[in-house]
Amino acid sequence: LKLNIIMVSAIMNDKIKDAIKAAGMQQKEVAKLIGINEIHFSKVLNKRVSLTPQMAEKLSNIKELQLEKKELLFPSLDLEIAGQFWSGTKVEMFKFDRPILKIPSAISPGSYGINFRANKDVDTNYSLDFNQGIIYVFNSYWQKNNKIDPLCFKSVAMVERDNGDLLIGWISEPDSKNKFYFTVLHSTITMHIKIKWAAICSSTVNLKALSDIHENESMHIE
Repeated sequence: LKLNIIMVSAIMNDKIKDAIKAAGMQQKEVAKLIGINEIHFSKVLNKRVSLTPQMAEKLSNIKELQLEKKELLFPSLDLEIAGQFWSGTKVEMFKFDRPILKIPSAISPGSYGINFRANKDVDTNYSLDFNQGIIYVFNSYWQKNNKIDPLCFKSVAMVERDNGDLLIGWISEPDSKNKFYFTVLHSTITMHIKIKWAAICSSTVNLKALSDIHENESMHIE
């Protein structure tokens, strides 16, 4: 959580600084317009004091800065979509071009998304286009270091089996033989497996809930 807060704070501060510079204004001038002293405003811009919702609203009312309150408090961050899967299937990772999704929430550095597209049979009513899926978010640290996230047990996680298969589902704690019971997400398939690494699902994003998803050309994949 601390990493998320620092990451979002840095983005927000840079956005305000760039807006002030682009508008040809001075920090002391902006501080006066939002009703705080220059020293306090400088602390906000340098991450020593938090930006309040009231400050964000006042900044958004300065037309020259062209800032939105929502973007100041919840800046959109880039999330790489690394692969996709369907009910009961293995994860298919994209080898080359990977869509980039902007989401209005904090994500940890090194995170990536896997798109769940429901039923792979396109003739059913439960088959989703790429830009209609649900994104499961994971941190790449566990994959890069071949480690098992201790938070993933009895939760939804992405794992790599000893045979190289990538799966998303519910994982148990290890047994005496260091094997895990694993139930593939959105299916009744349960297996007893060895794994190389595991990462807990840190969040999900419903693409259909994003109002501008159809404007993102990279999200139109068959």
